[in-house]
Amino acid sequence: MIFSVRAQNERANCGQVCPRSFPQFISPEVGKTYVYNLETNTLINVKETQSVGIKARVEITAHSVCEFSLQLREVELTGIPGPTEMQDLLQLNPLQFGSFDGKVLGVCPADNEEIWALNVKKSILSALQMTAKSVTEESIVKESDFSGLCDTSYKPLTSDDSTITTIEKTKTLNDCEKRRKNIRGFNSRSLSLLTEFLRRKLPILKSDSVCTQQFQNSIITSVTCTEDQTLEFRENSIVSSSLNLKFIEKITAVPNKRETNKDSQSLLMSRNEGPPKEALESDVLSLLGVLCSQISDEKLSPEVTENFHSLVLSLKTLSDSATQRIDTAVKSGEICSSPKLRDLFIGASAFAASDPSIQTIVRAYNNNEFSLTRATTLFSLIALKSKPSEQTINVLVPLLESKEVSRPLILGISLLIKSYCEKNSDCEKSAVIKRSINAILQKLQHSDCNLERITSIKAIDNINPKSDESIKNIMMTIATNKSSDAGVRVAAIQALTGMTDNSIKDQLLEILREESEDVDVRVAAYKSVVMSSPTAQQWETIRSVNDAKIANYIKTHIRNLKKSSNPNRRKILDQNALEFEEPSFNSFGITRNMEFSYRGATIEADVIHPKGSVVPSLLNLNVWLPVHGKLNKGFSIFHFLKDFIFI
Repeated sequence: MIFSVRAQNERANCGQVCPRSFPQFISPEVGKTYVYNLETNTLINVKETQSVGIKARVEITAHSVCEFSLQLREVELTGIPGPTEMQDLLQLNPLQFGSFDGKVLGVCPADNEEIWALNVKKSILSALQMTAKSVTEESIVKESDFSGLCDTSYKPLTSDDSTITTIEKTKTLNDCEKRRKNIRGFNSRSLSLLTEFLRRKLPILKSDSVCTQQFQNSIITSVTCTEDQTLEFRENSIVSSSLNLKFIEKITAVPNKRETNKDSQSLLMSRNEGPPKEALESDVLSLLGVLCSQISDEKLSPEVTENFHSLVLSLKTLSDSATQRIDTAVKSGEICSSPKLRDLFIGASAFAASDPSIQTIVRAYNNNEFSLTRATTLFSLIALKSKPSEQTINVLVPLLESKEVSRPLILGISLLIKSYCEKNSDCEKSAVIKRSINAILQKLQHSDCNLERITSIKAIDNINPKSDESIKNIMMTIATNKSSDAGVRVAAIQALTGMTDNSIKDQLLEILREESEDVDVRVAAYKSVVMSSPTAQQWETIRSVNDAKIANYIKTHIRNLKKSSNPNRRKILDQNALEFEEPSFNSFGITRNMEFSYRGATIEADVIHPKGSVVPSLLNLNVWLPVHGKLNKGFSIFHFLKDFIFI
């Protein structure tokens, strides 16, 4: 093993400073070339076995501790017409890259390198990259490679040969940031925003990557990677890719002339467009001036749409101080006398959803610049922001603490907090999150309006602080309080769904068995238990329910779960639930569960009738979407008698 330390300011070949430490896991010998056999295959249509493949000899040369190059030779492409020219282009240029201890620091392609050829080489380096914290314990790291910036799980595997270390790295690609998109070359900015939202929030396509790496004597000796693209409502892959690298030999490197101090880029997928740059205040002012000239007429010109998206992209990277100055100038009419520009600027700020842009929306809201309906729309757009920061939440907390905050706004902010917590496992320890939850709880405890109380409960449920015992107790107190409004109790029971504590489920089953309880409350208690993995004994309690209305609902619900086209909904039931009889009634005036399911997407409706009435007291509509192999509720509509809530 060779150890070497660079001088403090000495630069690696790709403009990267070599770390001043010793490599722990991967340390190729300087002056040697490591030769691998490469085989890749991508099944584009699994059923019809249409595939594209690459076979090649991969040569990795160690020029110094942190300077390397990758050269492809003997390239053979299959599955494409006229492969000769593409084979030659893949072999034309070596790819220089910086690497230390298995982590790729940067790549420096030749000036004449084709984008697609560079991406092929980046995918090979991504397979070889190893950034685990340990080779003896599981670890999760943020790893940047061809797939994006991903939470990557490294797990050591057992090996028959004690001299070989085997490790498995896995990624859920839909969760990756900077994920490649628009790979077919679409330039529409609006399409880009839409596809990125769908990929993160409502992914129909499930993408998983698994690589098994082996290394011995401080070098990677074998890599096997698979990447499967699977529709959430189908079990078989629609696209399946594999990559295999096998070490062959180590040879003495042939000296070659290498350029130095080239501009470096990351392993992220290369595109023809340049990287996003921080917007300049002067450019945004100029763009607003152009928009002002385009909105002078009654009808907006077609160019306004394109410039609006340009404004959104600029506001995403505009500094805080510049955003505030422009906000003031637009509001005062200094830039444009037309109020339409102010409307466009506010709308663009919501789409940009940067922290300075969110502050623009908050200031406008506090100044009563727009209606409650528009405020709901704007904050709903902000709630879709893919990566809110703690600063974002901090800006919005005063709105939660305000006495005049609207119900839709509370729900929108809670969804934003939910998005933040999905990316930060310790979010419940954050002072800002605790302050937000406390503000919502204050509204719940001091409001005498049932709709406001239901909204507060739904907001808490969105944030999902399942580990907070005090919140569990608050929800259970509301759920078991017969003097509380039935709609408020139903909301509290639904917020308890997913709790693994059997004592909570047992208390909910007591509500289910109590015939004096409202039917809608009993149904909610049943569903909460079923969606929380009941024990065999708890299933027996459910089966013992004698009330005809409730029993009919239970049977219709279980029947619909059994027959659902969504495999995740079918998995809710265990063997204990399969013995339930078919429902006796499924007609008008009968409490029942209904489901329409198509290719995994499910619309579920609960029609709840009080005792002795053919008029339902509760209509509950849920839309379930398959996301990352789990059930996710797209939205719910509740109709409690004359009250109406959309969540």
